Amino acid sequence: MIRSSAQKGFTLLEILLALAILSVSLTWIMQNFSSGMRIARTSKTYTTAVTYAKQKLEEFQLQQEIEETEESGSFDDGYSWRITIAPYEDYLEEEGDDEDLFEHLPLEMFRLDSVVSWMEGEKEKSVSLSTCLLYTSDAADDEYNV
Repeated sequence: MIRSSAQKGFTLLEILLALAILSVSLTWIMQNFSSGMRIARTSKTYTTAVTYAKQKLEEFQLQQEIEETEESGSFDDGYSWRITIAPYEDYLEEEGDDEDLFEHLPLEMFRLDSVVSWMEGEKEKSVSLSTCLLYTSDAADDEYNV
């Protein structure tokens, strides 16, 4: 199209092309924004679950006496927890010259497993943390006067 110097402005085709580019770019921006929000929400739920699992592990680590047990409960915001304490005896299964040494050590080793779970839609999600604790055994306390 040839324009005279007196005509100023945009043609209908230029306006429609600009609107098409604008709508495509806005759609792309909104999709990326909603994906970012979903990722942030997922990150927050997993971070909260890991914090709760660590908190429960630390609670049980601070106990003066430890024994084999399984306990569970829930938090106010929809997360539930389960902690399992069991003797850790994998080191006893190793064969070799040190086998008798482990039987006479004045120590006991326990494995603590902390599982925090929550519902996300129809699916149950969970996070699990584990640690080992070393305690002096009661028999060793009496025998060695510790």
